[in-house]
Amino acid sequence: MENNAILEVKDKNVLITGASGMIAGGIILKLVKEANLGSLGNLKLFLLTRNITAKNLKKFEKLPFVKIIDYSGLHKLNQRVDIVFHTASPSNITQIQDYESLLFANLGLLEIILNFEPQKIIYLSTSEIYGGGDTNEESMVPNFSRDIKRHWYPLVKAKTEERLQSYYSNNQSVSIRVIRLFHTFGPGLSETDGRAFADFLWGAAKNREVVLLSPGEQVRTFLFLEDAISGIFAGIARADQDYFIYNLGSDKPFSILEFATKIAHASNAKVVIQPNNTFLHSPISTIVPNLDRLKSLGWEEKFGVDVGIIATLKWINSKI
Repeated sequence: MENNAILEVKDKNVLITGASGMIAGGIILKLVKEANLGSLGNLKLFLLTRNITAKNLKKFEKLPFVKIIDYSGLHKLNQRVDIVFHTASPSNITQIQDYESLLFANLGLLEIILNFEPQKIIYLSTSEIYGGGDTNEESMVPNFSRDIKRHWYPLVKAKTEERLQSYYSNNQSVSIRVIRLFHTFGPGLSETDGRAFADFLWGAAKNREVVLLSPGEQVRTFLFLEDAISGIFAGIARADQDYFIYNLGSDKPFSILEFATKIAHASNAKVVIQPNNTFLHSPISTIVPNLDRLKSLGWEEKFGVDVGIIATLKWINSKI
């Protein structure tokens, strides 16, 4: 399945937005590895980033089939675009400065991208679009309000999904994959990500402390990056030219405290609970994705949390 999916990009012009982010980084590394093996023919990669000086992109800039561009350069891209991985977006409420920039990173960039009339569009949406309710893909999306900052992220993702649905309705020769992503971690996870699990991993590596700002009773699932990348490519391998939504995450739940404890054990760190009532904690007690659609594509989680934690800590330690 995955090898067939990789061949979908052979001889194609591929645009990846949010190129300096963790998910995009995993996609880029996979494609570069295959391209260097000679299996992807005349592949061209266009890496779009708002931070063109990002250190993790430097290693790609000398590759003849890679071009790194910033947001202003997208308008000037005088090339066809066959496949788009649209991953650009801040992912945590603490990292979102204003609604307009969040909207542009998602919907604004998409409007520019649609002018290229790509054959395939893979859009990374979010599990937050369910509002903590039923995670079946056809579930009704809650009414999010711009007046509530915590709603900005799922609101923008919902608006972008709506635009993609509208585009597909008028152009059914395009294949669109909307991937609603749940918690994902791995190499490339930024120290300034802002989400608790990122703070746990970086805190364990740097300070030998895993600090919780709550008792950690909320239940979530955590998917290792390599499993997430295989899930993204599983959607590409789906042959149908259609508009297809699916969840991507793990269906193995852990409380936040359990996940923090696993990180502590793997890093010889200690768990410290420091309740902070001013922190914007999620009001949802349990979120576990329905993965029936993803598994129907032949995907399965291979690495798991424990392997993922060790690999991520190793990567973080290499950066300290």
